Amino acid sequence: MKKFILLCLFLITAAGCSQNPPPYSYAALDVSKVYTSFEEIAEASPIIAEVKITDHQETIHHLNADFAKTQIEIVTVFKGKQQLERTRLNLLELATLNITKDTHKGNYVLFLRPYEGPIAQNAYTIAGVYQGKFKVADNHQLMYDAEKYDAVNTFQKEFVQTMKTNKLSAKIEASVSTGNLE
Repeated sequence: MKKFILLCLFLITAAGCSQNPPPYSYAALDVSKVYTSFEEIAEASPIIAEVKITDHQETIHHLNADFAKTQIEIVTVFKGKQQLERTRLNLLELATLNITKDTHKGNYVLFLRPYEGPIAQNAYTIAGVYQGKFKVADNHQLMYDAEKYDAVNTFQKEFVQTMKTNKLSAKIEASVSTGNLE
C-alpha cells in the first residue's frame, strides 16, 4: 500500500511537471503604462487598424537587446488617416515578443503609437506592449489571449466578449461624441 501511494504521488508530480510552459511570458516586462479602459488606450493610440502581417521582417540589434521590425499591411483604419488603408507600416517590437512568433495566421487589430527613439525610423509600436494587440477570428470577433502569457488584463477580456471588427468604428465614434476620447 505504501508503494502504491508513493507511486501515485510520483505520477501526479511528474504529470504536473510535464505541462508545456508558454513560449514566452509577459510577466517579467516592465510595462510603463497599464491601460485600464478601452477609451484610455484608444485615446493614446493615433492609429487603430486591422492589419495583416507580411513576411518582411528584420532583426535589429541595439545595445544588449534584439528588436524585430515587421512590415504590416493596413486592411481597415478604425482611427487615424483613412489613406493608410492598403499601405504598409513598420511595427517595432522586442524580438522575443514579435507578432510573427504567434501561431495565429489571421489578421490583428492593433492600437498603434509612433515609435520615437534610436532603433528605427518611421516605425510604430503596440500601445502597452501587448495590451493593444487583438487577434481577429474568422467571424470577425476580437480575441485577447495575453492572459495565457501572464499578462495584464484590465478591460480586454470583457471588451472582446462583444466586440467584432464591424462594431469597432462605432465604439470609437461613441467615445469621441461623449467626450471620453479626443
